[in-house]
Amino acid sequence: MKYSIILLFILLPALAFTSTGQETRDLELSALGVHTLRIQCGAGHLIIRGIYGLDKIEVTADILVAGLEPGDLQSFLENNLLLDFKKRGNKAVLRAEFLRSSRFRPLEAKVDLLVRIPRKMNVRIDDGSGPVHASGISGNFEIDDGSGSITIRDIIGRVRVGDMSGPITVEFVRGNVDIKDGSGSIHLNLLVGDVSVVDSTGSITIQDVEGQVKVSDGSGSIDIHDISKNVSILESDSGAISIEGVGGKIIRRDMEAPDEEIEPADDVE
Repeated sequence: MKYSIILLFILLPALAFTSTGQETRDLELSALGVHTLRIQCGAGHLIIRGIYGLDKIEVTADILVAGLEPGDLQSFLENNLLLDFKKRGNKAVLRAEFLRSSRFRPLEAKVDLLVRIPRKMNVRIDDGSGPVHASGISGNFEIDDGSGSITIRDIIGRVRVGDMSGPITVEFVRGNVDIKDGSGSIHLNLLVGDVSVVDSTGSITIQDVEGQVKVSDGSGSIDIHDISKNVSILESDSGAISIEGVGGKIIRRDMEAPDEEIEPADDVE
């Protein structure tokens, strides 16, 4: 207890002379001739919304830096923030991330992005960390993510997700869905198209799919319900499996017989 109090008194003067700085910047580009939006971002919250009738791409960037000395914010941003938005052929490219700094070492530095796009557009994202929400897009949607939750809703087009960690929710999609995940729960619901999931660890729930479903899983429960075509469990090392309401065949290649096919039943455990 005595050492904790001493440490607190040592840290208090340092904390008293640091501050949190915030800044908002708005960026926009005409959407004329743009087929694909590419986003490369680091830490922060990313929201992408497709809007009917919009003829440009609008970005609101909320920048937060904590733990700098008072007066250092602008210098830090000038030398360490990469925030630009440009057209490159038929693509719009947005970059929002902090560079590593040898001089400044803030406690926290992130950029929260709100991106509004015309509804008809492809989207490709490389994300570092933080929650991602995407909705209202008529086009292919792809994301490679480090960590943080991913929520994807109301998409007409192919969806591909590559994720290291964090929960994934995909709902109301008309198009094939392909997910490769390291860890975290996966919830897929109300999809029209084929589904492929490769997962290392974490629970998987898939329901209401007009198409076929293929799953390879390391560990964690698997719940699959109301699928119009075949369901294939290609691999499952551990965890309970529940399958019901399947219109096609249930194929369990994770079992001893590698090509065993099971006729649809109310429930398979």
